[in-house]
Amino acid sequence: MVEVALGDSGLEVCTAGDTDHDGQIGIDEIIAAVGNLLESCRR
Repeated sequence: MVEVALGDSGLEVCTAGDTDHDGQIGIDEIIAAVGNLLESCRR
């Protein structure tokens, strides 16, 4: 996701990261993904 956000890769490598469907991955989407990952590790 970070590579997409930085423009090093195209969105097609991680379309799931574009949660608002605006064609790009923003910092808010990266933070949400990390939060979801951390939350799932606690279960």
